Amino acid sequence: MRARDVGWPALVIAALSAVLMVAVGLTVIVGGIRDLTREPTCGGRTMSSIDGC
Repeated sequence: MRARDVGWPALVIAALSAVLMVAVGLTVIVGGIRDLTREPTCGGRTMSSIDGC
């Protein structure tokens, strides 16, 4: 499939969605590493900063 057949808007949307998925994936991975290296709080749950426990 050539870029000329698809059109630039579709390519831009595809590129942006790919970048967004990579960013979300990296955020999840980094957050998981931080949770593993940090002492678990509030009965073993690591989401204590979000639910204000």
